[in-house]
Amino acid sequence: MDVDTVYMINDIEQLIEKLKVYKSATEDNNAELFNKFQTRSMEVVKWLLKPAERRLATMNDIGNNLNDAVNLRKNHDLFEVKCASAFCNYANLREIADTLIKRKYSTSEVLEQENHLDSICENFAARLEHRRNIIVLSVQFHRMANETLNELRNFNEYLMKEVVREDIDNEAIELPKRVDETDQMFDTLIIDGSKLIDLMNERTYSSTGEDLTLNYEDACKHVASIIAY
Repeated sequence: MDVDTVYMINDIEQLIEKLKVYKSATEDNNAELFNKFQTRSMEVVKWLLKPAERRLATMNDIGNNLNDAVNLRKNHDLFEVKCASAFCNYANLREIADTLIKRKYSTSEVLEQENHLDSICENFAARLEHRRNIIVLSVQFHRMANETLNELRNFNEYLMKEVVREDIDNEAIELPKRVDETDQMFDTLIIDGSKLIDLMNERTYSSTGEDLTLNYEDACKHVASIIAY
């Protein structure tokens, strides 16, 4: 056997050893990544299904006035900040799952866990957004209620004022305009209130189909009493 052949065989053996080391390191890395994926997935799911779910289940108040509604929206914003951490972890976990699937490591287990994670996170995010839409519309509704009430007071004062002969022509033009403006505000208030009631009456369900619709009965009565006024 000549020297070149010996060197070639030696190089091949070294390459084989390096490939074995690389394969072992890759397998160890995959196992570590898989364990990380499982552990963090369970942490995210556990937080969403327990403390976050308990918090969301109590959020059925829309406030009795504008200040209440604004404060509720602020509280909701703070809750969303807490949820953002879980959703950020969820996004990272999906990247890890994609990596493991591309490497064909425990593909069926990864897919099963990823699908479970998807259903929990997407369902919770949808119900969180539903609550946000309610409280945002509540702020809008109560603000319009205040503006409409103020307009009614101004309109009443306008009707009660004494009109001199010289102003009759102007008042004949101004009065219909004021009536139209007040009617438009009432129409907007009724539309917002009706939308809010419809939104509160929408059914919401868990990822497994459990009915998690919140009880907005008192809130609906509150809104109905205002738009009926």
